[in-house]
Amino acid sequence: MRYPLPPTAVKGVEPWPKVALLNLFHLGVIVTIVWVVLRVVDFALLMLQRRAELTATPSSQRLDNQFLPFAKDLLKVFVLLIGLMVILGRVFGVNVVGFVGTLGIGGLAVAFAAKESIENLLASFTIFLDQPFGVGDLVSAGDVSGTVEKIGFRSTRLRTAEKSFLTVPNKSMIDKPLDNLSLRTSRRVGFTLVFDQKTTSTQLHAIIEGAVAAIQQHPLILPDVQMKFNALTPSGKEVTVQYFVETTNYDEYLDTKEDLNYRIVEVVEKEGGIFATTSTTTSVKSS
Repeated sequence: MRYPLPPTAVKGVEPWPKVALLNLFHLGVIVTIVWVVLRVVDFALLMLQRRAELTATPSSQRLDNQFLPFAKDLLKVFVLLIGLMVILGRVFGVNVVGFVGTLGIGGLAVAFAAKESIENLLASFTIFLDQPFGVGDLVSAGDVSGTVEKIGFRSTRLRTAEKSFLTVPNKSMIDKPLDNLSLRTSRRVGFTLVFDQKTTSTQLHAIIEGAVAAIQQHPLILPDVQMKFNALTPSGKEVTVQYFVETTNYDEYLDTKEDLNYRIVEVVEKEGGIFATTSTTTSVKSS
């Protein structure tokens, strides 16, 4: 004996609640698989990073710190794209091949709309291949400067001297002259001392000779120390000072400057020199 089909049912066609629940189940399975794969990627890259830290040299460790986060993000994007295609095809019944072909037809419009994003993506590959800087480097590009904390697909993240977090598009990092301050072997110090007109030439000779000797005695100072009677002005007698501190550590650089400033002041006091009071000391940029 045959029972008639329910009014809402059609022979050979599954009821929509059943189809909806089945698609929801498939969606949950796919999302779960994608989530698990993403966690596996995180775990695998973490293990590679720990292993690299134990066996790497300083130069290779610098490359690993830049490459591994970049590779992790790239793998995650690839996994998400695959998961999205599977969801479109399995859950929503979209013809993935045709969909990709449609994207190809509208590729020019998409590329034009995402022009800046694509430029930043290409710039990230340029940064990785050319390696003008890496994670941990102190860099200056245009009006921005800071320590590199992460190099991503679209942007580079810097920690500034004010401890703020600065995000700079990768395109801006390679389009402007970039100064990798971490690669310098020393830091320059330059400034001008202005002495009162009452300071005699004999005193100036003694001050310059004594100050140069005091500066050269410091273990972190390079031999090319310069201290010259540079100009004679109505406001005073100007003496320029320049030396290089052989360190890349900023705190050590500041400590050295302070120590040498004390030594210079002691020499000036010993020789009876008088600093000018009618003009301020002109500072020259230190680097």
